[in-house]
Amino acid sequence: MEQIWTSYLKLLGKVASLRAGKGVDSERAAKTLTLRASEVNRLRRELDESNRKARRLDEALQERDHAKGPVGLLGRSGSTQSKSNSRSFQLVGRLRSLLSMTLPPRPMGGTSNRDC
Repeated sequence: MEQIWTSYLKLLGKVASLRAGKGVDSERAAKTLTLRASEVNRLRRELDESNRKARRLDEALQERDHAKGPVGLLGRSGSTQSKSNSRSFQLVGRLRSLLSMTLPPRPMGGTSNRDC
């Protein structure tokens, strides 16, 4: 009987250590997901800010072009707007890659609430 009790206690110790190991891994996974979620939120804020800036620049350019008339349109390069659009595309790409790492895949054929 003593041998059975000793074996039971050894197994119980192994189970406890395995459970503790899984707890550490789940804590690490939760921390990683939290970091990724905060990075996604930061990138979304940057994207929103970039989109607002692009809209303001576009509106300002339209007002300027309207004030100059048809002759003013010939000299417009659009480099400022293209830089802003390029930044927006970069942010969207980074958001999509982060979302694909942190969120489960979309169900096939179904609809989703995600915007990306």
